[in-house]
Amino acid sequence: MISPKVKSNPHSSALDPSKSGSALPPSSVAKADSSTNLGTNLDHQFIDPWYAPQTAWPKIRPAFLKLPATYSFDLDRAREEFRRVSESFPLKPFEVLSAEGRRRPRRSYRGLGLTARAEATDPLYDALDLYGPGGQPLSIYHTFAGYSEKRPGAEREIATLDESGFAHETSASTPFFHELLSRFKSPLTKVRFLELLPRGIIPPHVDFPYYQGIRVHAALESNPDVYWEVDGEQFQIPCDGNFYWFDTGRYHAVKNAGTSTRVVLSVNLSVYFNRDGSVRHTPAEPLEDLIARGEL
Repeated sequence: MISPKVKSNPHSSALDPSKSGSALPPSSVAKADSSTNLGTNLDHQFIDPWYAPQTAWPKIRPAFLKLPATYSFDLDRAREEFRRVSESFPLKPFEVLSAEGRRRPRRSYRGLGLTARAEATDPLYDALDLYGPGGQPLSIYHTFAGYSEKRPGAEREIATLDESGFAHETSASTPFFHELLSRFKSPLTKVRFLELLPRGIIPPHVDFPYYQGIRVHAALESNPDVYWEVDGEQFQIPCDGNFYWFDTGRYHAVKNAGTSTRVVLSVNLSVYFNRDGSVRHTPAEPLEDLIARGEL
């Protein structure tokens, strides 16, 4: 298990296998600089109640890690499968509810769901919306505004997201992607193809602590000017047929400063709890160890 290369070329081949099983040492992690800073190094004390000593769950030290070969796949085949799927089921822009209550599309950010809720009226695009406990629809605008950096730290709050209902694969999940997803032992929640167009940006935001859900990305298409950033640490995910985890329980953002589209297969997993709330793993089992052992 190693971290993604920092500021590497996303079109590079697989990372050096001789480094497999080791984490990138903190001293070699390049920090974001003023020219490319995406603004994730914000005050996030408001998320401290998620972690010890307020709860039994310790904070995670690394911001991003490479998954082991258990989850590796044929990149060329995945690209071809995605091409065929997207021709049949076009990716749709995410929609944001404005402060005035109007829905508007985000032209640079589009998606397609491989999983959906049983009650979804539009399964292919169900995973583009946010839901709270009991399937209550949430406004993306108001959810993000609740913990805006413009609000004092003590007044910031995060809406509880609930993805447990995303248990049904859609028509976008071909046999190839079904087999790939079946390698994960944890319950799948939101699984999506996510497309970020040139000059597009996903601004800093926080989703949920790792014990409520994690996210892994596999890059299908990218360019040398696509950057992910978590809590001020910036990195790139290469198109190499591997998945990479990054901590969505801290401020994170993505920017495509290049001239070609970024496409990822994004997989959300409930590693520590089953859909019914029963325990799969305890706080004594660090996420880093579960990743290294291929037990996601």
